[in-house]
Amino acid sequence: MAAMTNLQKHPKSGVYRFHRAVPPGLRPTIGKTEIVETLNTNDLTEAKRRVKEVGLRIDAMFDAARSGRFGITIQEVRQFVDAWKAEQLEDDAEERLAMPAFTGTVTASIELFNR
Repeated sequence: MAAMTNLQKHPKSGVYRFHRAVPPGLRPTIGKTEIVETLNTNDLTEAKRRVKEVGLRIDAMFDAARSGRFGITIQEVRQFVDAWKAEQLEDDAEERLAMPAFTGTVTASIELFNR
């Protein structure tokens, strides 16, 4: 029944969600103060089943963080993804500029975007 304390119903949408505070000692590692995850249902019976599954997964994440097997923080993942995305967008823009059919259009678009 402990999982039920992690079950919340969104006040506007009526969709249930999992909600649990991250223990203070794990916050620097996990990069969050709380975990909130939609259960994608507004049916209470289904939400009760799903909240248990999510709770087990979150418990495993907390255990991994405590044992040091959680080698990268959410913040570090976001920074890596942002850097990768910027690099991909830059490469894509360079490739498009090299295409004769798009040279004028892409150059004008990039100039407008960079203003």
